[in-house]
Amino acid sequence: MDAIEFIIDTAAKIGLGLKIGEISGLLAIYRDKEGIWSKRFIWEGMEDINPLTQWRGNCGTNILADVAIRIMSAPVTSAATARSFSTFSWIHIKKRNRLTTERAIKITYLA
Repeated sequence: MDAIEFIIDTAAKIGLGLKIGEISGLLAIYRDKEGIWSKRFIWEGMEDINPLTQWRGNCGTNILADVAIRIMSAPVTSAATARSFSTFSWIHIKKRNRLTTERAIKITYLA
C-alpha cells in the first residue's frame, strides 16, 4: 500500500492530471498484464534490459511510464542521513553525555 501511495503522490507531483482512481486502474492493468502489458515481448525483455531503458523504450506511450521513469531516474543520495548524523552530534555532546540514546533520538527527530 505504501508503494501505491508513493506512485500516486509521484504522479500528482509530475502533474499528469490523473485522478487516484485512474492511477489505481493503470496499476491494476499493469499487475494483471492486460492491455499493452499483455504483450509477451514486454515481459521477456524486462529480464535482459535495464528497467529504465525498458520503460523509456517499449512503454513510453503509456502514462504510467512517466511515473516509472521519474521514480527510477531519481538520484540516490545520502544527504538526509548525513543531516541526521549532524543533528544527532549537535545534540549528543560532552555536556549532555548523560543523555540516553533513546532520548537523544527523540530530540533529533524534533530538531
